Amino acid sequence: RGESHYKGGDYASASRYLAAEVDLHPERFYPSYLLGLALWKEGRLEDSIAALHRAALIDPASVKAQVNLGRVLNDAGRFEEALAAATEASALDPEDSAALNVKGRALLTGGRREEAIASFRSAVEKDPGNAYALNNLGYALIGDGRHAEAVPHLEEAVRIRPGVGYFHNNLGMAYERTGRREEAREEYRKAVEAGGSEAAAKNLARLEAIAGAGETTVRDAAEE
Repeated sequence: RGESHYKGGDYASASRYLAAEVDLHPERFYPSYLLGLALWKEGRLEDSIAALHRAALIDPASVKAQVNLGRVLNDAGRFEEALAAATEASALDPEDSAALNVKGRALLTGGRREEAIASFRSAVEKDPGNAYALNNLGYALIGDGRHAEAVPHLEEAVRIRPGVGYFHNNLGMAYERTGRREEAREEYRKAVEAGGSEAAAKNLARLEAIAGAGETTVRDAAEE
């Protein structure tokens, strides 16, 4: 029942059933792991971290437990712990692209941009279809002032996963900062249409207001 609710997007119900299953069978990996994911989707980050920690203890060889633990720790602002979880996942499987992407996020937030860029590059090398790593690589390059270098990575991210608002906003930033204002406006518009991108709405309104003239601050979007 818990798994069924999870697949159906009812994370609160999934959490209740999975928590009951964990109480009955605390030694089983999968219920603790899935409970951690359900709690994450529900927005209960600290409870999710506890469940994923438990899952990782039950199966210390699980890459996915460490990767998702790192993701939740990043979301919770616990970046050093996220870095440790991602580093452990990479040690378990050096070819895992998701682990390198999570590691890069923790490094970037910790101000270690060059190391983050290297980690994102490795994530893309391991899996050229990892749109999140491509987006994060482009975002980090923008932050380093390497706007033209960011463009192809962000273009590939939106090609693979069209309709992700912050992907389009980040590509819009790269276009704008390389002088491609009309293309930037189009990407900001796509980001707004995708929903949930306040930064893109402000960027679009600003470009439309100045009609291609003048220089103002481009608002960043968070990376995923």
